[in-house]
Amino acid sequence: MIAKNKVIFSSGIMELVFRIGKFCPIKKRNFQVCCVGAPRSGTKSLAAIFARMCRAAHEPLARPTLKLVTDFEEGRYDRKTIEKILIGRDRFLSLEMESSHYLYPLAPVLLDLFEKSKFILITRNPVKWLRSMINKSVSTKRDDWWSEWYHRKFHSDAFHIKNGIDGLRPYLEYWVSHNQFVLENIPRNKLLVLDLESVRKGNLAVVWDFVWIKKNFFRKSRYS
Repeated sequence: MIAKNKVIFSSGIMELVFRIGKFCPIKKRNFQVCCVGAPRSGTKSLAAIFARMCRAAHEPLARPTLKLVTDFEEGRYDRKTIEKILIGRDRFLSLEMESSHYLYPLAPVLLDLFEKSKFILITRNPVKWLRSMINKSVSTKRDDWWSEWYHRKFHSDAFHIKNGIDGLRPYLEYWVSHNQFVLENIPRNKLLVLDLESVRKGNLAVVWDFVWIKKNFFRKSRYS
């Protein structure tokens, strides 16, 4: 479990972001997109592509946001409170594109708060995804924040080969539940399901069409 002082620190950061965010000027957005694909599915790659032309980030404010999502899932925030915090966070970050896998439980709330927002569910072949998750699990030493998240989602902070097929089950169950939640809670006209292989091959026209990015935007953008 996360140490008590780290929980307070994390909550304090989000409270500060909320208070500061209320007074941040509203920056003009050309669009507002949130990628909520599962971890190891290409969320970082997609954020890097968007970052060439707009205000984009991969997992900003990761630790306090993880705490925020956990508190929401476990019922420690009511709807009104979570909405206020998310509005402050949005103002503070002022992004046009955010790519954070752990935001998916908040997608319905974000959809209600930001009417023009759109969502991308980037997916990956489940076998390749599983292999990537296991490799990351056994090769990375996590701090307490990510260890707790892994315990909550996979019932362990790392894959153990001694568990055999039973060790794989939580990963596959998570892959299904994550993608299913997004598909069931975001309307089709607000959601683009994107395959990682298409991104790697540079087949991004469907992305720009979905976001309504016109060709002249690339020439005008100061990020290009």
